[in-house]
Amino acid sequence: MLLRDIAKSAPGLLRIIGNDEVFVRAVCSDSRKVVPGALFFCIPGMRFDAHDYAPQVKEAGAAAIVVDHELPLDIPQVLVKDVRNALSYMAAHFYGNPAKKLHMIGLTGTKGKTTTSFLIKSILEKTGKKVGLIGTVCSMIGDEELPATLTTPDSIELQRLLLKMVDSGVTHVVMEVSAHALAMDRVAGIVFDVVGFTNFSQDHLDYFHTMENYLQAKLRLFEPDMCRAAAYNCDDDATKALSGKGFTRVGISADSDVFAKDIEIGERGCQFLLTFYKRYSEPVSLRLAGIFNVYNALLAATMCDLLGATGEQIREGLEAVGGVPGRIELLD
Repeated sequence: MLLRDIAKSAPGLLRIIGNDEVFVRAVCSDSRKVVPGALFFCIPGMRFDAHDYAPQVKEAGAAAIVVDHELPLDIPQVLVKDVRNALSYMAAHFYGNPAKKLHMIGLTGTKGKTTTSFLIKSILEKTGKKVGLIGTVCSMIGDEELPATLTTPDSIELQRLLLKMVDSGVTHVVMEVSAHALAMDRVAGIVFDVVGFTNFSQDHLDYFHTMENYLQAKLRLFEPDMCRAAAYNCDDDATKALSGKGFTRVGISADSDVFAKDIEIGERGCQFLLTFYKRYSEPVSLRLAGIFNVYNALLAATMCDLLGATGEQIREGLEAVGGVPGRIELLD
């Protein structure tokens, strides 16, 4: 792929310095992994600035570099406003924009993302879809399990994985979207069909410093340029910022759009009546214990309802999942 064609996909493109017709064979943001013909992204970090490694990258055979300021180096340079942001768009373009060929489902929140993502995967599989999963415990392509490194992979790995899912016949992808991923633009440019917010509590203050910064990072997923529809746990005070935006409210109160009533919690699971918009209900026997899993199930059910799943498919999908946190499994 020609450098100029990849560069056009960057929203903050300023100009290309040097030959814009060099052929790019790979994209890379780790100077230790540069291969001949690679396009290297000089990302400034908290401890290291990859612009400092540009001479080594050139010696390793890189075709060009992406920078936020011109370097005194004889190598084609793509000058952009924000290298990290440009990486997401340019990596997506390099891999053929796979997210645009998939139904993307995103989950954020402090706790419950992994369990909720498995519940969503189970429900969607009851509708006959082949589902990909990207998360903390693992990534999955249908039944194939892949190791996970980060809750949300870096932009290059994410796009490579999404392309693999497209090639494998996946139609729907449910992924955990961490606050770090949102703050670092790892998912910039991806428009999610539906997103969900589980809950909010203290975490990652070493990076975000304040709870407000942490919350605002998560709320980025609910902006109009990132999602088409959304559901959120309205019983959590932190989600008040999402009220009045037309999103679906989930909770254990009848004031919610989707809620649970007649809840019974035992050591091995929960039973409740899953009620949609006060129009119809489905009795659910969930093989996951704890009130927090009632909330996880409600959010998963609501997001799948927004994707067109029927009440029966939702019930069957929820009841097909069991285990304990960290060891969720399908129990077909």
